[in-house]
Amino acid sequence: MDFKNLFITSFACFIVALGVAWSQEPGGFDTQQPGADIASREAVGSETSIAPFGYDQLRIGGQTSFTSDLSGGAALASSEYVLGPGDVVSVIIYGKGGGSARVPSFNPQAERMSTTADLGENGSVFSSKLTITPEGKIFVPPIGEVVAHGLTVAKLQENLVKELASYYREMKVSVFLVSLRRIQIFVLGQINQPGIYTISSLTRASQAVAMAGGPTPLASIRQVQIVRDGKVVQVVDLYLFLIEGRKDQNPLLEPGDTIILPISGRTVRIEGEVRRPGIYEFRIGEKLTDLVVMAGGVTPQASLEDLKIENIGRPKEVISISAFKLLVDKDPKLDRDLRNGDVITIPSAPKTVTVVGQVQKPGTFLYQPGTLFNYYLGLAGGFAERANGGSIIITRWDGSSLKCKRDTPIRPGDTVVIGAMEIKGWRDYLSVAMQGATLFFIIYQVGKK
Repeated sequence: MDFKNLFITSFACFIVALGVAWSQEPGGFDTQQPGADIASREAVGSETSIAPFGYDQLRIGGQTSFTSDLSGGAALASSEYVLGPGDVVSVIIYGKGGGSARVPSFNPQAERMSTTADLGENGSVFSSKLTITPEGKIFVPPIGEVVAHGLTVAKLQENLVKELASYYREMKVSVFLVSLRRIQIFVLGQINQPGIYTISSLTRASQAVAMAGGPTPLASIRQVQIVRDGKVVQVVDLYLFLIEGRKDQNPLLEPGDTIILPISGRTVRIEGEVRRPGIYEFRIGEKLTDLVVMAGGVTPQASLEDLKIENIGRPKEVISISAFKLLVDKDPKLDRDLRNGDVITIPSAPKTVTVVGQVQKPGTFLYQPGTLFNYYLGLAGGFAERANGGSIIITRWDGSSLKCKRDTPIRPGDTVVIGAMEIKGWRDYLSVAMQGATLFFIIYQVGKK
């Protein structure tokens, strides 16, 4: 190797060494702040399928499912259950008559009749299962037809006692609901299996929807129409039943009722640290806090710094709102109206601290409550050779920054950047020159051989 080529090679190596030295200046390493990566972290899982709220509960196997066996169910009827045509009741009468009377020997309503008995001084028992006729009556000897339609079991028993008082003394009357009437209803609209269904008289709107296969993805379950005799008698909000348990929003059905599930008009999506992430239908005037309540509230892992609001119709528009001020301070100015297509993200609270820059082992470390910067500096192996102890910046999770000292308290989500000393003095330049000269000498010696 001639001296000319050796000189060119050595000079090139010197330039490389000088470049390496300059690369240690602040900005020579990645100083990306945590806030710059929030979007990418929140995007993870954003494409995960999120179901519309309530749809799973409104299918067979969900919370509102029930048996399709209509042979029984009378035991589930409450004391407020209203009797109607098709219901079967058991009537038991025991009493002593004031004279002689005969119980009729035939009753076309009765599934089982007691034998005819003499109602004399010794008394007798009448026991029979009676089906309420289409006219709403039952046949009870010796008084004949008795109206049962529209009455509770207790009220029917009370009426029988009054009617039989002139026939018996020391009388006892017991009435029990044996089996429920069967009714036909229609389920139409945005439903998976529209059609005619035979149900028991204890069936509620949500259960009928479940029998019909549940709502389609386009269905509204907040504007379910109950049509009776050609008129909409009630518009049901099944959210209020599923979330608050309000039975007035999940009514019992009557013969011939039609349930119609219209197309949903306005929806939003909430994801992240809420108890029930999902797609929610909303009404005009409902706000952010209403949505959080519908979603079950935030989890203990939620960050109360900022929640993010995007909209599928405005992909470039991203709004950040302080979750603490909205949910804890309840600032009405931040409680904005929901818009169709909104996507609200409640981020997780950070659990780590990142240390980068002029340290021996840059990295991310698990946050320990009550710790200071010096603790994480130790985890990072201490300062590197060119660390500038006066140029340490902490970037908080909320995007704010401050200068850091060894005794500065650290918060979860902090990123600590340790800067490098600048090359300013003649000693710094001499050090670089000596490094280059040493490299030149080594190459020269190798070239001589």
